[in-house]
Amino acid sequence: MNKHFFSQFKKDIKEEHEAFDTHQESTEVITARCDHKGKVRIENGMLKCQCQAAWSGPEIETLYKLFNA
Repeated sequence: MNKHFFSQFKKDIKEEHEAFDTHQESTEVITARCDHKGKVRIENGMLKCQCQAAWSGPEIETLYKLFNA
């Protein structure tokens, strides 16, 4: 399925929901991206960003330095 499926077939989907009397929910997906620059900290051996992204593993200090450079 391509990422534009629902926008491409929005009219058809709406017509089917009406024809078959289905329950429809819409959820807004936030696509804003975080660059993680200056927002990360090392906590319990993991690198964590304010946006809730997290990394662990070897060379975590190197990644920390890159995000805070």
